Amino acid sequence: MADITQKPLPTPVEPGEDMGQQQQSYFTWGSETTTPSPPSGSTYDQFQQANNNSDVISISTSFHPSTDPAPDTIFASSDNVFFYTIYQTILDAAPDAFRPCLNAPLSHPQYRTTVIVLDSPSSELNIILHALYKTSPARNSPQFEILVRAIDRMPRYGLSAEHTITPSTPLYELLLAHAPLYPLDSYALAAHHRIAALAATVSAHLLSHDLSTVSDTMAERIGPVYLKRLLLLHSDRFAALKDILLRTPVPHSATRSCGFEDQKKVARAWALVSAYLVWDARPDMSTITLGNALNPLLEHLTCKSCEKALEDKIRDVMVRWIAVKVNVVLQ
Repeated sequence: MADITQKPLPTPVEPGEDMGQQQQSYFTWGSETTTPSPPSGSTYDQFQQANNNSDVISISTSFHPSTDPAPDTIFASSDNVFFYTIYQTILDAAPDAFRPCLNAPLSHPQYRTTVIVLDSPSSELNIILHALYKTSPARNSPQFEILVRAIDRMPRYGLSAEHTITPSTPLYELLLAHAPLYPLDSYALAAHHRIAALAATVSAHLLSHDLSTVSDTMAERIGPVYLKRLLLLHSDRFAALKDILLRTPVPHSATRSCGFEDQKKVARAWALVSAYLVWDARPDMSTITLGNALNPLLEHLTCKSCEKALEDKIRDVMVRWIAVKVNVVLQ
């Protein structure tokens, strides 16, 4: 169960309004990061007391009192940033939201008159609330590591990342944007939380990754099911490339200028180049690499029929290789 503290609900103060001494201990308009973290070794109560004696408390720039419709539930992060939300919007996205750390459902009237203080830093709580609202936290430019920590925290708050982060949602798109730079970590995140669509899309960025370098810790986070899917993706592409290349061009009918013996030379040259490609094959091998290796075989051919057969074969190789799946299979 996550740690939680409840405080009396303060009165919102709009910019420019007269602020009483009591209200000053709760609100001024600011960013989400102006309040310092608790000093090392201090207790949370000491940190709260220190902040209550201050004239400034930070309010989220995304979840603030002036949103429309008017908010009715306030969350406070562990670094004392206030988030003004609408509880029904949260429950529509996740009926059991925050239930593990509350004494009653979020819809209970007591949470309309108290501040719900969670053990999450504001940077992570901001991402969680954006996920529930289906809005993007990109304006805050969260680092990938913070995104991961926020999503890993969701189950503690009764939230399912699998059902919250779905295709076309802003957080899903933001994670995809980070995937090229953090492919393995992105795949591990998706696998750990069983976000199948995200794992499948991200897996295409892992075709160039040497799976033998995956650490035991990372393999454990990915889990046996998704690790097997990734291994099968690599092995299936190896097998497909081998099957495509090791079939020699179809010989044409013998002519006076080009008999079967002459065509065997073309077949042997093809087999030699194919063996080289298969030996150095990679799951992410490009059609450009294939073309650079196979097209030189067309040089020095004097038989137009052999040239056409070889051109057709190279074209077939390209088409079939492009058709080979580049993502793990959704099951």
